[in-house]
Amino acid sequence: MMVALYEEDDLDDQVRQLSTALGTLIAQLQKSRNESAQFFIDKTAELRAAGDVREALEQLSTCRAMAQYGNFSYTEESQLEGVVDAADACLAALPKP
Repeated sequence: MMVALYEEDDLDDQVRQLSTALGTLIAQLQKSRNESAQFFIDKTAELRAAGDVREALEQLSTCRAMAQYGNFSYTEESQLEGVVDAADACLAALPKP
């Protein structure tokens, strides 16, 4: 799981919040049959694989525009904001490269 990737408590909390936000958004997008769900499923897998976590977080932190071109509902857009904010918080908590 993503939480096991890090030792710091603050980062663990941020990663848990991101994981929860991603799960909520993915479920909503799948419910409405929005094809954008796959992007978030892929990013979740990347985070869990412990590959380039920073890159996945950077992509999540800059995906707000998906709400416009992905035809998100108001609820989905609000949930996307939560994902972006959580990804930003995780990036801020990561050790500097």
